[in-house]
Amino acid sequence: MGKPKTVRLVPNLVAEVVSVTQSSVQPRSASVSSIKALSPSAQLTKQGSGNVRIWKTNTAISARNLQAANAVTLSPVFQGGGVLRALAGGVVVGFKNGTTESQAQAWASSKGYTIKERLSFGNYYLVDTPIGLTSLELANQWQASGEVVSATPNWWRQVQSK
Repeated sequence: MGKPKTVRLVPNLVAEVVSVTQSSVQPRSASVSSIKALSPSAQLTKQGSGNVRIWKTNTAISARNLQAANAVTLSPVFQGGGVLRALAGGVVVGFKNGTTESQAQAWASSKGYTIKERLSFGNYYLVDTPIGLTSLELANQWQASGEVVSATPNWWRQVQSK
């Protein structure tokens, strides 16, 4: 972590991030309405996994259009490192060794966010942020600030069999 990575937007794909309590068979009607409002002929693909569903649209939908539509469960889809990626919400933030959990909580609170969980490796925390472009923008902003060792969006990555 800490090194910039390049990803490219895949304009004809949109990711729908569903909560673990939602049905794995039926998409949420609000999400479907959001997708269909942006692209009436959108079709669900088989490219998603876990709590992410990937929709194919007939028209390119910009990341800004998703954000402007206030589609809170939708993310643009990117490609990087040979796999599809979506912004599933949250930013993984790395703090200097010696930073306590209380200090990390105070830092997140000063930014208007909360820590969702401490990760099992190093001094990393998952900060709870919205799904979509906001998490990428915050990660970039926090990384550039120098206040943290690293910040990266909590990317969903397409699973590839080996």
